[in-house]
Amino acid sequence: FVPLACVERAIRVLDQLKGRYVIEVPYLDFPAAKHPLDVRTNELLSELERRLGRTPCAPTFKGPVLFKGRAAHVLAPMIEDGRGVPKEVCDTVPFWSNGSQRTLQHLGLDPDGNLSKECGIAIGNVKTQSIKELVRSFDADHHPILSTLIRFGPLGLAREAATLGYVLKPSYADKCHLCQEAREALRAKYPDYLAPSVHYIEMENP
Repeated sequence: FVPLACVERAIRVLDQLKGRYVIEVPYLDFPAAKHPLDVRTNELLSELERRLGRTPCAPTFKGPVLFKGRAAHVLAPMIEDGRGVPKEVCDTVPFWSNGSQRTLQHLGLDPDGNLSKECGIAIGNVKTQSIKELVRSFDADHHPILSTLIRFGPLGLAREAATLGYVLKPSYADKCHLCQEAREALRAKYPDYLAPSVHYIEMENP
């Protein structure tokens, strides 16, 4: 959990500066929010309101954890049992705004020069190609990762990863969890596309 004192301090500073902000609240088991960690999340929100003496002056967006990166390793095992194998495709990003995988929406540039779709899926590197060239040549239907996600979803990546030894599990927390594991198994095959490396560094449990 983010220390509550840090959240309170940020809100008070933004209030003084008349800045705009959003509070995002992820739950392990949304919308039920009955998991002990979700109960703790709601307790912290109540405590935040008590400390501020009011409801935070910002929109609050509540939704599920996206089990990618560290969350796929640390949190997914807590709830994956019984959820099965996700079979849906992944043709929109981010999921909450319906941005398309086929467009240049939601691009990020990291310090190593990777221009990516922000989920550890790069379209190129600005240290070897100009941004103008990368943008002009972008074609999701010919990108080895995006094209599979659009047509077959993370399960398609997992099937390809199986040729390299990946073993499909009976259950995953969500499609991001399956995608994360499949992409980790495929990194040796697609090192230039599955970047930056920070998306794939397995963190120790806190």
